[in-house]
Amino acid sequence: MKNIKCYGIRLIFTMLLCSYSILQVYYIKIENIHISLADICLLLILPVSIIAFNFYCFKINLPTLVLLLLSGFQLLFLYTFSRLDSGTIVNTVHFILVLFVLCFFIRNIYNTKYGIKFVIIISVVSSIYLILQFILLKVFNIYISGQVDFLASRTAVTGRIRPFSFFSEPAAFGFYATYGLATCLFTNKESDKRKKWLIVIITVALLISMSNTSIGLMIVVWMLWIFDFLKNNNKIKVKYLLIVFLSFLILLILGWRLNIFKTIYEHTFEGLSSGKMANGLSGRIGNLSYAWNYHTKIASKWFGVGIVDLDYFIPAFARIYIYYGIIGYLIFGFFFAVCYKNTGKLGKAYIIITMVAALFSDSIFGAQMFTYMPIVMSEKYLNNN
Repeated sequence: MKNIKCYGIRLIFTMLLCSYSILQVYYIKIENIHISLADICLLLILPVSIIAFNFYCFKINLPTLVLLLLSGFQLLFLYTFSRLDSGTIVNTVHFILVLFVLCFFIRNIYNTKYGIKFVIIISVVSSIYLILQFILLKVFNIYISGQVDFLASRTAVTGRIRPFSFFSEPAAFGFYATYGLATCLFTNKESDKRKKWLIVIITVALLISMSNTSIGLMIVVWMLWIFDFLKNNNKIKVKYLLIVFLSFLILLILGWRLNIFKTIYEHTFEGLSSGKMANGLSGRIGNLSYAWNYHTKIASKWFGVGIVDLDYFIPAFARIYIYYGIIGYLIFGFFFAVCYKNTGKLGKAYIIITMVAALFSDSIFGAQMFTYMPIVMSEKYLNNN
């Protein structure tokens, strides 16, 4: 009976982390604080997990422990010697919660086998829904939301221009679906014809999402797969490469005929922010000077100022400097290097995707880590799950 109970908790815990990016769209407001539905579910499942597993769930992931200690000591130091606003405290505590879960709960509770399945299922279902949104929007000028109406949610207002399925915005969908695409490609068997159709569905959805993040990361994933295919096949199977090439050619023609590339161009260089023209490219990387000039004191340049609220969007690689300073680059570099070395082929693909995404999106801080880090950390134990 106990084994059945523990199995059920592992399944719920795994499903929660895999669906975190969708659940965090919804929130409950308590006074002036917005608590996401995902965080509420996590805070409920953690004590239940501790009791069910009799505290044996605490197998430590050492690289994550280093990040956890860095964030904890930084918060304690800044709280003692500086004036911290409530936003910085809440943001930092939330990131500490994410690191705490990754550090202590993944190895024993997260089910890697089901985690991989859930990432694929969520990616495919959300991709099918996005394709449906796109067709209804383009053919019938009908927009169907991907959110639950009776729950308060935080989403972009550009859904009638660029649909984003169940997520908060097109980039959030693209970020998640890219991991789903990588999961299909790097766990694929040649005889698994069904998975090949899943690959096609996700790829098409990434293209028609008209998101720079989606298309850019999709190209990265396919390049990684082609490189791996060429590296591990002594006899090049021309037919497979030909199929991939023809598929991309068809997608290019489809994108051209449906004005997808025109919309992408407008969003990138002219923009589609809140339905008005703005510069999408500038919105991603145009505020880097703000990041590099953020610190005025030597101490903050080296150690950062915590996870503060920023006036502009800053990609993750620049956020590290603001939040943790130069020391942060060294420790985060160590963290991802160790994780890359100790994971399998799929985990390595995940980390490369994350590093590329960090150049123009926030792929490191917050709940995004729940999508990829559990599999990165536990892939080598897959046969033991």
